[in-house]
Amino acid sequence: HIFLTRNGHTFFFPVYDDSGNPLGVQQIVELIRREVLPKSNERNNDPINLVSAAGRDQWADVYKRVEETNSKYTEAYKDALFILCLDKTVEPKPGQDREDALMHQVNKHKLHFSV
Repeated sequence: HIFLTRNGHTFFFPVYDDSGNPLGVQQIVELIRREVLPKSNERNNDPINLVSAAGRDQWADVYKRVEETNSKYTEAYKDALFILCLDKTVEPKPGQDREDALMHQVNKHKLHFSV
């Protein structure tokens, strides 16, 4: 499965069919159109997922608590093939480079991406 986030909403969905065959690009696009886009048009102002938190140290503590109380949820993150973020493009202000604009937007929504 893959993990997808959009406007503070979290989704997990399969990329293989019931027979274990990989879904095609068009099938995945259709899943996103049908399952993700209609349910994530409005920003979730109180998102709860494992890639958002106040900071790395706090994130680690929260992750540990979630793993202790709901290991099935954390396993879903660990087992995801990848994370796809479909948030809107962040446009830099005049004189601001794209990286700074992105980091401002990321911090505004308390998102932290680890590579």
